[in-house]
Amino acid sequence: MFGMRIFRKWEDLTEALLCGAKGSKIIVTTRKNEVASLVGTLPTYQLHPLSDDDAWSLFKQSAFRNSTRSEPRQDLVEIGNRIVKRCGGVPLALKIIGSQLKSVGENLDGWLYIQNSEIWNLPETKQILRALKVSYHILPSHLKQCFSYCSVFRKGESIQVDTLVQLWMAEGFINAPTASSSKRNENKVLEEDVGRRYVQNLVDSSFFQDEERNKWGEVTSFKMHDLIHDLAQSVVSPVDRTSVSVDNVEQDDIVGARRQQVVFTGEGASTAMQVLGDLMSKIGGDELRVLILSNYFYGSITIRNLSPLTNLKRLRVLILNYILAEELPNSISNLKHLRYLDISHSRIKVLPAAITTLYNLQTLKLNYCSKLVEIPSDITRKLINLRHLELRGTYMSKTPKETSRLRFLQTLPLFTISKESGCNISELGGLHHLRHELEIQNLENVENREAAASANLVKKQRIRELVFKWIRSTHELNQCKDYNDAEVLEGLRPHNSLQGLRIHNFKGAKFPTWLKSDANMLPNLVEIELLSLSNCVHLPAFGSFPNLRALRLDGMWSVKHIGSNFYGDTMQGEREASVLKPPFPSLKLLYMRSLVELEEWAKAPPSTISPSSSLSAFPVLEELTIEYCRNLRTMPTFFPLLRKLSRAAVMPLSHYWEQASSPH
Repeated sequence: MFGMRIFRKWEDLTEALLCGAKGSKIIVTTRKNEVASLVGTLPTYQLHPLSDDDAWSLFKQSAFRNSTRSEPRQDLVEIGNRIVKRCGGVPLALKIIGSQLKSVGENLDGWLYIQNSEIWNLPETKQILRALKVSYHILPSHLKQCFSYCSVFRKGESIQVDTLVQLWMAEGFINAPTASSSKRNENKVLEEDVGRRYVQNLVDSSFFQDEERNKWGEVTSFKMHDLIHDLAQSVVSPVDRTSVSVDNVEQDDIVGARRQQVVFTGEGASTAMQVLGDLMSKIGGDELRVLILSNYFYGSITIRNLSPLTNLKRLRVLILNYILAEELPNSISNLKHLRYLDISHSRIKVLPAAITTLYNLQTLKLNYCSKLVEIPSDITRKLINLRHLELRGTYMSKTPKETSRLRFLQTLPLFTISKESGCNISELGGLHHLRHELEIQNLENVENREAAASANLVKKQRIRELVFKWIRSTHELNQCKDYNDAEVLEGLRPHNSLQGLRIHNFKGAKFPTWLKSDANMLPNLVEIELLSLSNCVHLPAFGSFPNLRALRLDGMWSVKHIGSNFYGDTMQGEREASVLKPPFPSLKLLYMRSLVELEEWAKAPPSTISPSSSLSAFPVLEELTIEYCRNLRTMPTFFPLLRKLSRAAVMPLSHYWEQASSPH
């Protein structure tokens, strides 16, 4: 039965590939001969172990990567050659053990420890697994338990770094230096920071691979090689069982398990629920710490089905994604040890008041619960250990009151300001540890610059991106009134580590001083977006931002001229020709839309120090979009690396080239 289902899936896949051009070829890699015989149209090519020379070359690249010597020490070379031979020419083993030895450096004892490890002599059926176990056993103890925990994920699954660190924290695997609770210390080392270092250590040691990074260069997710996953399962304790499919749940698999991921592979919700019922009758409530129910469809999990889960009184992690239940049972208050609760993508409408009794809860994820309209009003008063509150994709109209009480809070993607008590912008002031992205909405409810400054954004160094939004009704926009947007934005000065800035619906006529690059207040900005800034006449000197890679201007209706000020001081920094930088030295994307009054976009002026300099503006610009700028008459025409040009409702390109070549 299992084989027939796999064969049908293969047939479905091949149908999707029939549209390829004639002569197209696909290479399939597998460790199973039966798979090769099923999919192959040509004789299977068997990959053989690396030759001794190739194996040594790969090992050397990893083990001596940080060496300052032109040639490695001879004694280490001799030990290394013996280790290489024990790896049997398997690239993965060579790379991982080499990476481990890189961290050892030239410590002879460390090299001898790996060479003489008794694990090489274990009767392991797979030589590669024996080699990988050597690498595992030289990990520090804190990394061993963090790595083996990853066996709870399925093979091939993309593992989110933030999620993994939060799960480690829920299990108590991470210890960070603690500061006095009586002191406000926004620079203290947090458990999340330590956890990310653990992840990076395992990436550097090649236990994790295929890492993906966000636009700020931070690792956000990774995968584990199938063999590394096998290693994690082989070293995990027998009581720490991992993923179980509904097709093969057996009594021996789950009794006494402390960590369990249940994957519903059945084709019907009824099958899934029957298995879940059987599972709940078999799992003991005394030891289970982690329960992940993964069905990836809106299965018929109702509040009645959820009730037995609340008997798992030692549970620390509960993940219930994609469920039909519209509410949680009040008996969830039984889960006193729960630290991580994720019910994202569910149809939950309201959270019960009982959830506020989960005093140990650190992470609460309600992302894309599209029917969620309310959470208990006293959640900020009682869940004082909450560090991550995720509400993306919900229709909640306001942020919980008195957010400032959550002094450990780090994840708060959206903060909505209102004039109600406990909902003003000063609630952000004491949240020193906020990180990643923060969107602040309804800034029209902020009274003045002093009130805006009470958010204390200038001290929040872990925030990577800020979004400032003013949201006014049509009636408010039609009223003739003086807006205070300019002074409010002046008070929202961010920390100089900020990398992304978005400003929407700002009605001020001038930009804040902290956005002027000559003050060098935001040297790390990578991305800027200005949307519907209808009263601004002049643009800041964006050309002087050294790291700016993307600039989006949309709906700036009052800008008529983009002049030399736009390019900034091109002679920033050292005043020697050898270090001069052109305007927009890092910009790769420029998007200009609905600048309906724009008539002139001037070329960059020549250097004031070296007029004959060949430095040109936009030296690395790759993508330029100009749309609905109907009045634009002149613009620069030289973009040396431009690859993509998009335009709509502007004059023909030939017009601008003619203007550029005509005498002035």
